[in-house]
Amino acid sequence: MEGVNHGVGMIMSIDATNFKIVENFDVPVVVIPRDSKGIRDSGKRIKFLENLIDEIKKKNEQINIIADLILDPPNFGLSNSIAAYTQFRRKHKDMAMLAGVGNVTELMDADSHGINALLTSIAYELKIDLLFTPEYSIKAKNSV
Repeated sequence: MEGVNHGVGMIMSIDATNFKIVENFDVPVVVIPRDSKGIRDSGKRIKFLENLIDEIKKKNEQINIIADLILDPPNFGLSNSIAAYTQFRRKHKDMAMLAGVGNVTELMDADSHGINALLTSIAYELKIDLLFTPEYSIKAKNSV
């Protein structure tokens, strides 16, 4: 709430534990499929996220939602999470979407430039609007 009062342009990580704060927000919010038990598994994310977005819209029907289904790291559900993004996009053609590619880039011991390029092309095909692409680690420095 304090960030909104000071002019931030977007709020990240609105979930089932904190969504009630959005009642008077006039900035876009990134909504993720998480509750007090953590991130939902990829098979349940779409329905969970859709229900959460409905609840948020009841609090603030004018709010600008950006959906983030969470991209899982390699060997921990990456392909299933990409499939979830694909299914969500087919159902919600006009909803803004974000994908955080750091879970993949940072945890794959391979060329970070190439991983980011591949994930960017997948995001382009899925019409994902925003990529969160960190370069914090030494491994990923200058890889964007």
